[in-house]
This record gives sequence, C-alpha cells and structure tokens, in this order.
Amino acid sequence: MESLSGQKRNGLIKFLECFYPIVDGIAEFLGSDCEVVLHDVSNPEHSIIRIRNGHVTHRKIGDSLTDLGLQLLNSRGDAHSIGNYNPRTKDGRLLKSSCIFIRNIRGKLVGFICINMDIERMQQLKDSLNYVEAFITDLCGATRANACISPEENFEPDLWSLVKQLIDQVIGNGRTPPRHLTRAMKLEVVKVLNDRGVFMVKGSVAYVSEFLGLSMSTLYRYLGELKVPKMPTDSS
Repeated sequence: MESLSGQKRNGLIKFLECFYPIVDGIAEFLGSDCEVVLHDVSNPEHSIIRIRNGHVTHRKIGDSLTDLGLQLLNSRGDAHSIGNYNPRTKDGRLLKSSCIFIRNIRGKLVGFICINMDIERMQQLKDSLNYVEAFITDLCGATRANACISPEENFEPDLWSLVKQLIDQVIGNGRTPPRHLTRAMKLEVVKVLNDRGVFMVKGSVAYVSEFLGLSMSTLYRYLGELKVPKMPTDSS
C-alpha cells in the first residue's frame, strides 16, 4: 500500500478520530464481552488506533490488521460491511463479528470498525438450556408405552366420582340424563368405562347399571358385545 505524506496522514487520522465516540458508544452499550476496534488501514502493521475491551482478543493500540482485514483491504468493490461471521480467539473462544468499512469522500477505503462479541458463555448457556428443555420435555411428556393405555388421568377423591366424571365426558357433561341415553350411547359409555378398567372393581357393574338405568344382565350383555373376557359377577 502506498505511504501517505505527513499532511495527508494527519488529515486521515483527524478524520478517523471522528469515529472514536462511535467505538466507545458501541462498547459501552454492548458491555465488556464486546470488543470494538478502529483500524487505520493506511498503516496495516500498526492499524489499531482505538480499541475498547481489548481483553476479548488480547490486542491493543498499535497492533496490526488481521488476515481477514488484509483480505478485505485487497478486495475490490463498494461494500459497506461484512457481518455475522464466527472467528475464534487463540484460546478457542467463539466470537460473533462484524466489520464496517469507512470510506472517504471519494469512496476510498480508509478504515474499519470491527465488532467482536465473545459469545462463548452464551453458547454454553444455550447448550445448557437446550439440555434442560430436553430433560423437562422427557420428564413432563406423556409416553405411551402401550397403545391400550390412555395417556389421560383424572384425579378424583373416590372411585365413584371418577366413574361419574368419565360418564359425563362421554354423554356431554350431563346435558342428557343417563337413563334417557340411546342404546348406542350407553354402549359407548360401557366401552369407555371398560377401557379405563372401571369394571375391574367390585361393585362397579351394579353402580354403572343403576346409574344408566340398565339391568345388570343388560350391562353384562353389552360387555359381551364388546368381547370383554368373562369377569366375576358382583354377587360373587
């Protein structure tokens, strides 16, 4: 790169000094994990003229352009920035970086403002949150180990309250009195109760038949139509 005369260089430095408040403002806004660097590209070997939070990459005023900076310096075109790339520091920390081009009134590239956000801790936090989310999903999610088992569960204080709730779910929460249900609806109620294991409890056949206005023999006939294995009668 051609060297500048003393007068031109002084003029360039004064121009770039106008960007100091921008460098400081970005760094103050984004915090100590964000390094903001101002480069004077006319002096690649000692290009850094302003830097905030240099601990991110362990650089200081007077240090040089990076290899990417040199590559951008040699590129042609009228681009204004390059953003959202992810370099790593020497010690392996992940950064999210952007580079803003500074051009003079004639459009010549004279400087860079580079923003390097250390996102290593955020990435670790993201990985931890993903782990927690997966753990909570596994912990709280319903697992259907057997297709015959209903994933629903009702927490009633006694069995007969539960039976009544199951019947209400089938017949529409009491809009039709149980004794006035059609045969098909009563058969559906019996099927649901059987699927939920209600008839395994002694006394359930008598309770349900009375609730539905059926004789016990009719209820047993319904169970037979559903091909339910023979079970002990309530009188046994």
